[in-house]
Amino acid sequence: MRELFATRRSEDPFQKSEISVWNATLDRLKQHDILNIDSEIKNAFISLKLSYDLLSTENAKTCFLLCSLFPKGALISLERLAQYLVALRMFSDTDTIDTIENARNSVRITVDILKSSFLLLNGNDKSTNA
Repeated sequence: MRELFATRRSEDPFQKSEISVWNATLDRLKQHDILNIDSEIKNAFISLKLSYDLLSTENAKTCFLLCSLFPKGALISLERLAQYLVALRMFSDTDTIDTIENARNSVRITVDILKSSFLLLNGNDKSTNA
């Protein structure tokens, strides 16, 4: 069974936030009124959208979108993820990635952001490391 990566994001946007941040976030949630969708699915979508919007880097958003193309429960290796992201030139820092090891390191950092945001689960397979 998969378990969530249990550490908190180090840069939680709601820690010690001013009321204006909370109000702006509430306004963003209210703007996503989806018609004719079950309320449970609608609430899940709104939460997912907010989590996505609050990701700290464009690389994390890109990596999340790429991972969402895989079937539910798929084990995605860091190696495969690095190859896709570099080959498709999807990382914003692609020009600075000159070795596959740099790509792997960038993917590891990005995957850690997604795990700590609870948008990606640990895999069961040792080769995934994702």
